[in-house]
Amino acid sequence: MPPSGGHGTHLIAERLFAVLDVRHVCMDVVAGQYTQVMLAPIKSTITKLQAVVCSDGRFRVMREALHRCDPPCIPYLGMYLTDLSFIEEGTPDFTPDGLLNFSKMRMIAHVIREIRHFQQTPYKIDHIPKVTSYLLDTSLLLDDDELYHKSLQIEPRSSRLSAPNTANV
Repeated sequence: MPPSGGHGTHLIAERLFAVLDVRHVCMDVVAGQYTQVMLAPIKSTITKLQAVVCSDGRFRVMREALHRCDPPCIPYLGMYLTDLSFIEEGTPDFTPDGLLNFSKMRMIAHVIREIRHFQQTPYKIDHIPKVTSYLLDTSLLLDDDELYHKSLQIEPRSSRLSAPNTANV
């Protein structure tokens, strides 16, 4: 938990830990601590999200959702990278007559135009000085050793994996 730098910072930290610490929720679900009634809305939401991000039909559902969405929005760039890869690999740079393939260039420009469409609209985020100072406070940064030890506290290594394998040396 970050040091208490005011009530606002503490609330932000609590919310972040609540949202990001899904490992405990997963463990509770596996342990049977949640009833089916409590899990139904979560499962429904996950199913809906999986349907949106499904790559079937060249991300058809995601493309439709993005076209209905008003920016600002962060689209899945992997979809656009796939498009650009298909264009690059499947379309020749030059026509059979030896001329530059402007059709290919138009397809590439269309993909880039779509990406830029979402980058043009700025996010309307209110500036909160306490949050800014907390995020930019370098005294809260951990060095590599501290991060490693925290990692081991959160996810201890099993004895089988952590012991060096000297049998093959």
